[in-house]
Amino acid sequence: MRWSVQVSLWFSGACTTSGPLRQEKGGARGLDAGHSLSFYQRMWLHGWFAGASMVTAKNSIATFFEQPSAPWTLTSIGRKASEVFQFMQSHDRGVPYTPVAIVLDHLAGYNGYMDKPWGILTPTERDRQVRDLFDFQLFPGSDHIHHRGDPNNPEASYLRPTPYGEIFDVQLSIASAPMLGSYSTLLLAGDIEFDDNLVAKLEALLRKGARVLISQAHRAALGPKFAWLARYSGLEILQPWTNPETGRTAAISNDRLANLAKSSLPIEVSGDPIEYEINRTDRGWVVEVINNKGVIKKPDQPTVTDPGSVVRVTLTPKFQFRTARAWSTGKSFEPSRDVRMEVEPGASGFVEFRL
Repeated sequence: MRWSVQVSLWFSGACTTSGPLRQEKGGARGLDAGHSLSFYQRMWLHGWFAGASMVTAKNSIATFFEQPSAPWTLTSIGRKASEVFQFMQSHDRGVPYTPVAIVLDHLAGYNGYMDKPWGILTPTERDRQVRDLFDFQLFPGSDHIHHRGDPNNPEASYLRPTPYGEIFDVQLSIASAPMLGSYSTLLLAGDIEFDDNLVAKLEALLRKGARVLISQAHRAALGPKFAWLARYSGLEILQPWTNPETGRTAAISNDRLANLAKSSLPIEVSGDPIEYEINRTDRGWVVEVINNKGVIKKPDQPTVTDPGSVVRVTLTPKFQFRTARAWSTGKSFEPSRDVRMEVEPGASGFVEFRL
């Protein structure tokens, strides 16, 4: 499937354009209005690394050039975009490694904006579990619509550390057997209608060695069909767990999520909290690490950077590698040791491990 990313210039009524920071009828305008340059760079790079076929900047003619005419003088955003494009062109990003599929019913109607399925239905207990899974466990603090963010740094809620790595895709229960079979683990979440087709797909996957994680409620919903799946060791009935942060029963515990990440990832990322993703290439693996700390941006004010917000992480491969190299700096690392990195505030780093 092909998809694209277009990073918006709008930020709480302000809009990034060329020229000095100024107030107009529609709000703040100029290079220092809207989002930070660091934010644009992180979004462009992460969209590319996550597999986007095309990454674009909205209304780039108004931000990339001092004037939309000859001699087409680049602004700081235009120069950064050119630099990022050259970086993308000169590196093989590989394919995102997402070994876990979160499977929702095809009629689930998850809607985080309205807080109701399909925007109108009263959520059930398991509808709420789906919402909590994304908002409080996989991407904690990312709901900047229903919860007030940091008033001193409103941009901080858009990109955040991922406690378990970006190893999850979301699939629907009507996804094809080959599609579901591309994942080593399926986590079923929310209310699921277990028709004969879905049960047959789950049984086939279990027979091939996949892991299928279900709740006690799913077991009850399966009824007599549960016996067909219970014959396989890969079926796991998750123990009930109440998230102390929400006071509600969760779809899966934090400990089990951490165990999933540890057992599924080829490279362990430890140290300070950081956003990261791991891609597979023909020659090995590449890790992207993103330090979202230290860049303070309000819509109508220039960016302030805290130079002390350096993030330190350790990459521990679970395989033997021949070479390891940081793409941005060209620094090489000893193949017999862990890779220790320092990521500057608002920066993205990439390390390629060749087998």
